[in-house]
Amino acid sequence: MNIGYLGPPGTFCEMALLKYCKKNDRKLPFSTIEEIAWKTNNDKIDRGILPLENSLAGSVNITHNVLLEMEDIHIVAEIVIPIIHNLMAVSGTEINQIKKILSHPQAIKQSAKFIRNHLSEPDIVYTDSTAKAAEIAKRNKDYAMIGSRLSGEKYGLNILVHNIQDYSDNYTRFIVISHKSRKFKKQEIEYKTSLICTPEKNTPGVLHDMLAEFAVRKINLSRIESRPTKKKLGEYVFYIDIDGHRSDSQIQEALTGVKSKSGYFKILGSYKKYYFHEGSIVC
Repeated sequence: MNIGYLGPPGTFCEMALLKYCKKNDRKLPFSTIEEIAWKTNNDKIDRGILPLENSLAGSVNITHNVLLEMEDIHIVAEIVIPIIHNLMAVSGTEINQIKKILSHPQAIKQSAKFIRNHLSEPDIVYTDSTAKAAEIAKRNKDYAMIGSRLSGEKYGLNILVHNIQDYSDNYTRFIVISHKSRKFKKQEIEYKTSLICTPEKNTPGVLHDMLAEFAVRKINLSRIESRPTKKKLGEYVFYIDIDGHRSDSQIQEALTGVKSKSGYFKILGSYKKYYFHEGSIVC
């Protein structure tokens, strides 16, 4: 398969991809989420890997936008990986030599305490990705970057300090998207189903009535998020994740009920979850 991911090589997105793809799959780096989504929506690539949410920073707005706007995108899997940041530099660099720290703004933010407590007020340089930071750092002995072990390995950097993020419970959820027309067989594993909906009429209690379709059938909602429709002030679209597969009879009934109360309704997919802990992933 041809699988697109948010590049360049060495990003956390590539780490998620490496846990999903097979040996012979072709890994294609792209510069934007929109490009990956468009290629997948128009059947130009077989799969795309997109970041959806981080346990500390929250949701990725662009990914939510493309899920709503591109009708033929279908979620076929999710990958949840720990985000472990390392301080890395070229061989021979000592921590007291570092004058500049480079990384993506989120990596800098998530390692702020370490930078403040262990480094001598270095200049902070923000880059488009942690991989881009590694590419720059490899050419300068008094520079260091913050990112994944994978990004350091790809650019020949050494780890000066491992696991420097401020919070240990830092995970990012990536989704694997495909063209909606493809069919996928249900297996005997745990599934999650995702959908997008908007109320047919914006009236008091309408969201309660919609969610009651799940509650009365004891279907667990693992996530619900509201976002503006961008059409009218005060109108929202809801992104909902529930436990189970859409072919299950109780879930079928609940989805039918929600759809009857919706002005817009889209099932994004039923899919299995790949969940990797630190011990099961190269970080």
